[in-house]
Amino acid sequence: MNNIDVIPELQKSLITGCIDGSAKSLEEYQPKLLLNSPESKVLSNIITELKKCDEFFFSVAFVTNSGVAVLIETLKELEKKGVRGKIIVSEYQYFTEPRALERLIGLKNLDIRIISEEQHLHSKGYILRNGKTISLIVGSSNLTQDALCKNQEWNIKVTTSSQGSLIVDTFEEFNRLYKCATPVTPEVPYCAFLVVVFALVSALIIVFSPHVLKNRSKRNAPAARFGASSIFSCHAIKANNSAVF
Repeated sequence: MNNIDVIPELQKSLITGCIDGSAKSLEEYQPKLLLNSPESKVLSNIITELKKCDEFFFSVAFVTNSGVAVLIETLKELEKKGVRGKIIVSEYQYFTEPRALERLIGLKNLDIRIISEEQHLHSKGYILRNGKTISLIVGSSNLTQDALCKNQEWNIKVTTSSQGSLIVDTFEEFNRLYKCATPVTPEVPYCAFLVVVFALVSALIIVFSPHVLKNRSKRNAPAARFGASSIFSCHAIKANNSAVF
């Protein structure tokens, strides 16, 4: 569809989504609330947009290995097609997993950058360009499997022309973050750095867990040490897993 046809269809879709739900328009351009439900997942909507895009831009605070796993085949397909993407992630709360970054930088079509922890980047935005239109998905879903497939998340998807003020402002903010972010490459030891930080933070959570501190005041030291509670056990598993990245 050329640009002359796109603009009227975008206008009709905005009327359907924002003014009169009974108005006829192309469903693919209509603003939508994306949820994880039995009928549809946030993941399936992102994959649909990725498969038809010319380029894409993600700004997400948290990226986990599980989140990369559910997208990796689609990302590999885009690599073969030469479709390039830029992904900004964050050190915020040191939640992003090193293994996830390692897998992403292994794809030649991706430019991965990381924002320092003190900047508190907490965005969850996915921008996908398809010819004269751009789809923007913004909401609560980080790039994790649970956020994309399971959690009760709210995300809004809107499709605009490249000249719309919403997408112009969005790209302006993305580019601002991109310029102050550090490239993640095999030569930049961010993955190794995050392995250490991830392990240390997990260990501190375990050591200073209220449950553990409470148990330490009792004589039942073995129960405290080996994590009798499910909460402590979860933290211990996370700490152990981080060591293998």
